[in-house]
Amino acid sequence: MPVCGQFFQMECLIMQELRIVKTLETVLARFTRCELFLARFYDARLREFQYFLMKKLEFVPVLLEGVRTNAFI
Repeated sequence: MPVCGQFFQMECLIMQELRIVKTLETVLARFTRCELFLARFYDARLREFQYFLMKKLEFVPVLLEGVRTNAFI
């Protein structure tokens, strides 16, 4: 095979490898963004749930006091 043909073939392989690497970088970046979104989403949901529990626990003594004093009857 002539030197020119070998060089062209190597150049094609390198370009193909670069496209594969670029595609992998794009996929990884998208996955990372998705992962960050999910982490923020679940973190927000957890904080929401913790706030809900805290409010519920603050309400329990009020209910118990009402039961003790028969305020609900």
